[in-house]
Amino acid sequence: MISFLKKQAISPGFSVVDGLMAWKKRISTGRRTAFFVFFSVIIGAAFMNPAAHAGDKKHESKFKVKAALESKIDIQNNRDLDSGRDDSLSVLDPELSVGILYRATNYFEIFSEIEASRKFTLAHGDDISSPSHDRELNLKQIYFNLEDWPFDNLDIRLGRQEFEDEREWLYDEELDGLRLFYERGVWSAELSASRLSTFRKNLLSDDDFDAHLNYYMAYGSYKPQKHYEFNAYAILIDDLSKASTEQVLLGLRSRGTLLDALDYWAELATVRGRDEGMDLCGYGLDLGATYRLPTVFSPSLSLAYAFGSGDGNTDDSLDRSFRQTGIQDNTGRFNGVEDFQLYGETLDPELSNIHIITAGLGIRPTENSSLDLIYHHYRQDTAREGRLRNAWIRNKTLGESHDLGQGLDIIAGYREIKNLQLYARYGLFFPGDAFPDGADTASSFQAGFKYKF
Repeated sequence: MISFLKKQAISPGFSVVDGLMAWKKRISTGRRTAFFVFFSVIIGAAFMNPAAHAGDKKHESKFKVKAALESKIDIQNNRDLDSGRDDSLSVLDPELSVGILYRATNYFEIFSEIEASRKFTLAHGDDISSPSHDRELNLKQIYFNLEDWPFDNLDIRLGRQEFEDEREWLYDEELDGLRLFYERGVWSAELSASRLSTFRKNLLSDDDFDAHLNYYMAYGSYKPQKHYEFNAYAILIDDLSKASTEQVLLGLRSRGTLLDALDYWAELATVRGRDEGMDLCGYGLDLGATYRLPTVFSPSLSLAYAFGSGDGNTDDSLDRSFRQTGIQDNTGRFNGVEDFQLYGETLDPELSNIHIITAGLGIRPTENSSLDLIYHHYRQDTAREGRLRNAWIRNKTLGESHDLGQGLDIIAGYREIKNLQLYARYGLFFPGDAFPDGADTASSFQAGFKYKF
């Protein structure tokens, strides 16, 4: 990647939820007309006399081009937790991405990013057929951006663009839409209305695609000092493919550094709304800290706890299970240079009906290299039969035990060479009593490089 939300009496804060839904309906009304009006305004602004904009300086239009070549090998073993079936898979995935930025005026720019890729199956188990991998030419991003327009501190962005937060707990996806950014002093705010895949992403594909997920987001930040910040957000997800399905995620978060050696993060969220006739009322949290020791190799200790509520009563019309946005990736790092799956490289579940305790030990052999050893302990909040929500493991739990198992990850990263990133991630999942007797260990391995030029 190149980067340049049926009322419930028991649900506090539903006035916010109703307000978001009403806002969504107002946006939907006349959306097409509003789009063309706004598009015309942006195109007009692109060719306005730069001198007419207050504070403009002498400008020289110019292009900036950046590219990245990335290749990785991905090896998966025993995804079904049954060693009697060979479902192993090894895939080589090379990618070339090119980003072009054109700055037309001091406050108007256009950005586009294209990615070419093709996966190659190196080996696969006898119990799975060889996956077919077509060539892809993906239009990752294409947007117009207006800075400090129509007044200072306001930026407007329209088009396909990257949505990504620090730990990718909310989103890590390219969405098509309109986004407003406002910043003044220690306060900043963001509003957006977007859709997943309004138009085809893979330009070489003839397959039909169904754009049915709309996202309406409001995000506010308060940063009183350089080393920590506080955020509040509301995200409404409108699934047009399902009747009476609107999910609202309301949350508070904070992250920062205390005492120069202690990094912390905190996520508190609730999900409300409706899902195919079921009312939603779930809760989730993610709390953790990393302590860095001022000694040789800069060792660090990390401890975290994450929780997503489950539904203990399936006989009523209220679903108490927490769920994330569906476009999250739960990827980040502690004190190392390489990102990893925060809830486990191999299990990699969504934070729903689960408790996760994580402990990590890391070192920095050099300033730009790191090695992390990470342990996870998993428990279901409510013992339920079926697959874990959006987990990599395919086997189903029996609904008789809360013990999901344990995970162990080793993460290595090296960035000592300019513009070059090297990484390797190895994960193990040891299934617990929640899975059928005889469930075997699963593993995953990924290694690769990324070179920017």
